[in-house]
Amino acid sequence: MASGEEGKEGQRHCPGAMTSDYGQRAGLALTRLIPAPNRDKIIARRFGVSVRMAKYLRAGRHWTIERLAQASMQFGAAFDQLLGLPTTPEIHCRFDEIEAEIADLRKCLRRGDQGGNG
Repeated sequence: MASGEEGKEGQRHCPGAMTSDYGQRAGLALTRLIPAPNRDKIIARRFGVSVRMAKYLRAGRHWTIERLAQASMQFGAAFDQLLGLPTTPEIHCRFDEIEAEIADLRKCLRRGDQGGNG
């Protein structure tokens, strides 16, 4: 089962749901915590990296444990909360996805059982 593959036919997505990937979450957190004008330059200065690397970080790429810790120290509890556990609506949405997937699997199994007995 490849439920994490993007573009998979029939896959359900919750609108606005935050990803479980820490790099993606960290990038979204930076985007939310730093004002829009010159965002990448601000990130570059705060992390001591190039503007290009700042863009990668905002895109959720090249995050390390050290960078996550540095961001936590730089932005405090606000960053930690954005990086943290999914919200209750996100959890409920994921449960709905799982229940639908189980229902689909049951249908496939029933069809397989009927075909084998006929």
